Amino acid sequence: MKYVLIAAALGIQELSVKSGIFGGKPFASFTEEQLEALEKALAATANAELQQKLDTATQENSSLKTSNEAMENAAKAALELNDLTADTEGKTVAEQITFLGEKCQEYGKKETVHTIPGNNGQEVKVDDEQLLEGYIDPNAAHNKLLGISQNVE
Repeated sequence: MKYVLIAAALGIQELSVKSGIFGGKPFASFTEEQLEALEKALAATANAELQQKLDTATQENSSLKTSNEAMENAAKAALELNDLTADTEGKTVAEQITFLGEKCQEYGKKETVHTIPGNNGQEVKVDDEQLLEGYIDPNAAHNKLLGISQNVE
């Protein structure tokens, strides 16, 4: 049989070519049953492709929603951790993240913050002479907050 691949693509058993009258070009014709089978096959293929696209789009939409919810929750938690929720009421997640980034830069640029005493990993024995009323000196550099010293006597 000629044109096997075309017949398979059209979903018919056989593709018969007929000669034209008086030596015209050969042509193919279909019976009504063949046309109905072809119509059903095309409809099933079109529906299957559309269903596949719909399933893919639904799955992508679901994963995007999950990702968006995770971003919203992370931004909300970070803002609550820094007591900044009142400043971001009614803002989108992108605006909240931008605001949080600006606050991080602001915090990072601060120079007057509580200092941490140096530590070389060795235990330091504190003499009673270094203590004020049994406590470490609150006027020591690492005990100063915001550059303000409180004289305790």
